[in-house]
Amino acid sequence: MKKSPIIIVIVLLTSIAVHSNSTNTEKWSDFAFPAIDVVDKDKVSEGVLIFHRLVPNPDSLFRSCIIEVCKVLYKDKAEVPVKTAFKFNLRNSQGVAATGGNLTGIDMFMNTNYIADFYNRHNKSDEETLSEITGIIIHELTHAYQYSPKGDGGYVNNSEHFSCIEGIADVIRLKTGYVSSEFKRPGGHWNDGYKVTAFFIDWITSLDEDFIYKMNQSTLTITPWTWDKATNHIIGQSVKELWIAYQKSFDTKNEKPVVCLVN
Repeated sequence: MKKSPIIIVIVLLTSIAVHSNSTNTEKWSDFAFPAIDVVDKDKVSEGVLIFHRLVPNPDSLFRSCIIEVCKVLYKDKAEVPVKTAFKFNLRNSQGVAATGGNLTGIDMFMNTNYIADFYNRHNKSDEETLSEITGIIIHELTHAYQYSPKGDGGYVNNSEHFSCIEGIADVIRLKTGYVSSEFKRPGGHWNDGYKVTAFFIDWITSLDEDFIYKMNQSTLTITPWTWDKATNHIIGQSVKELWIAYQKSFDTKNEKPVVCLVN
């Protein structure tokens, strides 16, 4: 039996609150949310109908996602870059989602084809599909609010810039409960981005719980930005040392993580 969309939204918003940073909520009262504009360029496909059924009140979901992203990236609302406008575009296209915009505006799109495909591949589960939609929104909103590393060659797959941007976006999705631990596994490289880098960053937070905040801040002060400069500044160890320690933290028999530091 499928849960009612309204009930699922309530469950998901509660889940975001449970998984979020425990920052004093008083610090985030009167947060300046952008004006939200949902633009439906599809209107008729299966995916867009699923979205509207599962998200009957987009403003509520977007606001919850925005505040929780910012609570992980920043210590206080005064630090957050002010965004005055948020345009969310639903369209039948390629890819999953993307975010652009300018200093004060957010322009995000989500592919309704992807929504329908996910829904059908997951036994038409309303709950799993809404969780996926929420996770994607959190990831993309992180791009809107995070700082960008400078002088590092720009956004190219498997580069320092790429892994910083995509790793932070996915670790915030992880911290808010929208990446499953089943994706955590040994191997890869810290510059792989997305979930590989996200779980590495999450492991580093066991050494410094403020690492995500400090990593984001480091992009303002380290030029050209590199992982090595950032981890040496924040943790006092090279990224290679930390990566080796992270790989050693896996029990190869049952893949359970254990803490293991490089001397």
